[in-house]
Amino acid sequence: MYQGGCHCGTIRYQIKKLATTVMHCHCHTCRKTNAAPMVPTAGVTPADLTWLQGKDQLTEYRSSENKSRYFCRHCGCHIYALRDNAPYIVLRVATLDELPETRCINIWLNQRLEGLEYGDQLENYQEMP
Repeated sequence: MYQGGCHCGTIRYQIKKLATTVMHCHCHTCRKTNAAPMVPTAGVTPADLTWLQGKDQLTEYRSSENKSRYFCRHCGCHIYALRDNAPYIVLRVATLDELPETRCINIWLNQRLEGLEYGDQLENYQEMP
């Protein structure tokens, strides 16, 4: 079991496992709704998700014709997205306390924000220099 939640701690959940690999989504909508150059996501089946607290504190934003995104109404943390009739929810895996062993892929690279460098191309620090 893996637990996660929002920044302020109002919302807590638990998952048994991920249904998909982790996908670093570079699409325009994910970038805008998370204020980030890409968003790590993964599918989780509803049967593998248990709400521990605060589910009633989620607020919904309909970001496209067939997709809603769910945020903590207190701290604004984006917890998951749900496409109409999809077999799984799209979890924002950065809200997990620890990540299950998995591999990662990039998706929607045709919408990638150009001009930002990633990973080993940069100087790296364990804390703020």
